Amino acid sequence: KKPRDSSLRRRSEIQLPNLLLYYFLLGALHEVSHLVTFGILHYPNYRHLLFQDGVGTVLFRTLLLRQCHLPVIDDSDDGMILVRHVGWIFSVLVAVLVLCYNRYCPSNPKRLTSTLQLTAVLTALEAISTDLFGLLTPNNSTILYCGNFGIIVLHEAYWNRKKGRTTALNILEKMIQVTMMRGAQSGGVVSFSSAGKAIRSRVVNGKRGDLSKRLRSKVQRELPPSFPFLAGHTRFATSSKATLEGTHPQQWTPTRKRRVYNFYDTNNQQRKKNHKNHATNNINVENYVTHNGDFEFYVLHGVTYDIERIQTFLERTLHHPMPALVDSCAIAGLVDL
Repeated sequence: KKPRDSSLRRRSEIQLPNLLLYYFLLGALHEVSHLVTFGILHYPNYRHLLFQDGVGTVLFRTLLLRQCHLPVIDDSDDGMILVRHVGWIFSVLVAVLVLCYNRYCPSNPKRLTSTLQLTAVLTALEAISTDLFGLLTPNNSTILYCGNFGIIVLHEAYWNRKKGRTTALNILEKMIQVTMMRGAQSGGVVSFSSAGKAIRSRVVNGKRGDLSKRLRSKVQRELPPSFPFLAGHTRFATSSKATLEGTHPQQWTPTRKRRVYNFYDTNNQQRKKNHKNHATNNINVENYVTHNGDFEFYVLHGVTYDIERIQTFLERTLHHPMPALVDSCAIAGLVDL
């Protein structure tokens, strides 16, 4: 009987090494429940986002940091609500099973230790505070992904070398894949050549097409020999049809010669305040806009003007007909002003 008593005594003691081991183990199982639920509900559509940081990084966060980063679309989505709450439900069930096992099987020689019981309860309480009540989290807000993306090219190697251009285009395609979650009906990219001429590539996606590959292919065909940046947008039409005219980037006024003042000399030193020292050049100027959100009215001096009146005003002021009905085109017109 003495060996058995000593064994029971050891099982009733709280052992710190085992406490830490169980803490990380049960925490990892909690995070895995989130990942598995998300995978069942959303993985076919967002598999490129679930492991976008690498499988090793995901395992490190899950096993050691007790956290998982999921591409949240909308907290009101039924699937995402289930993904959030399944974690604390799973941890509570584990704690209940552990406690019930020892309570209703007191004579079982394989009784679970007090350390495991305590860790299961702590993990359940932590899960309830974070997943159910939103406490103890650094940021409890939803991450909403926008459709804007861009690349700034910092070195001419990306222009002149085939490998560099391929790398830039691979990054562009990956960015389009990410922004496709908020809209994949159409998309466009704009860049400028070394001569200052804009090149805009736009695509309206087919029913079964891959927008990232189609847009990348068109950009690759139309891309100038040198490009300082790439800026683009993917779109899901809300109040209008998915047409080429409504696809971003948007422009109201075509390229026009404008007088531009240069406040710096050839050595990039600021000129004197005397306006006579300011060099002026007539160069091509054109503006493009990628925009998320709604532009339904504009308030000026306490008077509210709806989008239709703004569009009429822009046509008369800019002396150019409205290129598209979408509100983002009107924003481009205001930028031209």
